[in-house]
Amino acid sequence: MLTGGFLFQDTKEHKRFGKPVRQTFAIADGHCQFCGNDCLRIVGEGITMCPSCSKQRHVTSLTKRFVYVRKKRIDDHILTIGVSLTHTQHHAAESIMHYLALKEDVIVRAVCGAGKTEIVMPAIFASLKSNLTVGYIVPRIAIAKQLKKRFNDAFPQTSIGFLAGGETHLDKQSFIVVILQRLWHFTHEFDLLIVDESDAFPLKGNPYYKRLIQRSLTDRGRCVFMSATGQKEMVTHPKRNTTMIDVNRRYHGHALDVPAYVRVGKLDKRLNGFDLPDRVRHFIDDCLMRNYPLFLFVPTKRSGWALNRLLNDYGYASWFISAESDDKERVFKHGWEVIVTTTVLERGVTFTDLWVGVMMADHPVFDSDTLVQIAGRVGRKATAPHGRILFFAKTLSRAMDDAMTDIRQTNKEKSDAL
Repeated sequence: MLTGGFLFQDTKEHKRFGKPVRQTFAIADGHCQFCGNDCLRIVGEGITMCPSCSKQRHVTSLTKRFVYVRKKRIDDHILTIGVSLTHTQHHAAESIMHYLALKEDVIVRAVCGAGKTEIVMPAIFASLKSNLTVGYIVPRIAIAKQLKKRFNDAFPQTSIGFLAGGETHLDKQSFIVVILQRLWHFTHEFDLLIVDESDAFPLKGNPYYKRLIQRSLTDRGRCVFMSATGQKEMVTHPKRNTTMIDVNRRYHGHALDVPAYVRVGKLDKRLNGFDLPDRVRHFIDDCLMRNYPLFLFVPTKRSGWALNRLLNDYGYASWFISAESDDKERVFKHGWEVIVTTTVLERGVTFTDLWVGVMMADHPVFDSDTLVQIAGRVGRKATAPHGRILFFAKTLSRAMDDAMTDIRQTNKEKSDAL
């Protein structure tokens, strides 16, 4: 069987796909043929370039575009989730498949720890059994690698493709895990596309990635967008019907912990002046006295390095992690008490008994959705469903208040549904 097109800018590195079906210029008829952008930029006499694609690769009217058509293998798919779905999860899974069968896109708004991945697995399985092509998009490489391992366990007889970072493992697979930044390779490919963390950077508010999502779908293709937060800017096609499914209960049934605001003035200056405020130090000591792991989120790399240096000077075994860190896994396996981190760890990590503090929580980088995600790191295990989350800041920002209100409202909706 044949699927949609797989795109490259050259043929040297990808000879295993054979002869391309079509060869065109990357910019034609006033549009970029990779992303669909029509707001092009003149860069020379008779030469235009696509500013949307330029952040990842150089695309001009002289760039060649090669389209390959993959042959799709047919596997004997089986699904082994490994755990029994709760009543709430089972109902959500059935609802997703119901609305997809009605040719509707689906938005799954599920609280942190609801088990979104398990909820969508039956829809993936049903699509694979129907010989459809499934894509699963995530925003970060580390999350893509984690999910690939989980899907290998859940679909043991299915060959799963993988495109993330510099890795390209793709041949005839009908199920592909792909990082959002590599989605430009696909055109009219997916019958079902799962967009995980659909409110996260870099997709949030970015029309370039929204166009890539739409262009990667077949004519009959449908999307499932999944997130734990407000879905204010969900990606939906204006002419397509869309249904929202709410999952307000964590898989273990416990309520979400509500963050508390702790007033600490001039925190940035104090950290750079090697002054660890008593309220912060007492929180750290209380956590470590219980032998619990602790994440301290910071808004910038500069403040992260300052805080990590200060904690080391105070004798704490702390490490700093940012998006540029290439040793995250080594750090997690190493002995540590405190992880100082930017928002890079707001998603995709789970630790038993974890406590969380947000330093300078009133900083603009911490919008309400980000703070909800950060708070959702706590209490994800059934054996440790609760913990503490503190927002350290000079003032109670609108985003902080909105995040706490959102979590309280979610808990109320869960309670009302019981």
